[in-house]
Amino acid sequence: MAGMDVLVALAGVLLALISQKPLHRIEEGSVGVYWRGGRLLNMTSAPGYHLQWPILTKHANVQGRIRRRLVHLVLTFLRFEKLWIEDVTYHEINVLCSKYTLHQVYISHFDQLDELLQARMSALLAQWAPGLEI
Repeated sequence: MAGMDVLVALAGVLLALISQKPLHRIEEGSVGVYWRGGRLLNMTSAPGYHLQWPILTKHANVQGRIRRRLVHLVLTFLRFEKLWIEDVTYHEINVLCSKYTLHQVYISHFDQLDELLQARMSALLAQWAPGLEI
């Protein structure tokens, strides 16, 4: 009977260990970090399936992807004056063309459009970007 009690106790311990999921999965693009007894361990694991000590060790998926958006923002910042001038130029052309009819834009005031655009752009640059000139 004592042997049966030991066998039942071992089965209970084994069942408790299995119920704590010793097999875990680290997602693609992440690394696994581990805590044992509340202390962060120095080891990490690659994506895939891994084993851990069920009750003692906890794990977490930490995303490790590099985001390219930051690089894009830096490139935009380096060419800021060019982008700003192009955007404002398109806007000012739209404003000038919306004030006049098609006949006025292409025939009557066509020779004056560049002076009007230059005057408007110079006024905007004096206000928003004092070092730039047209």
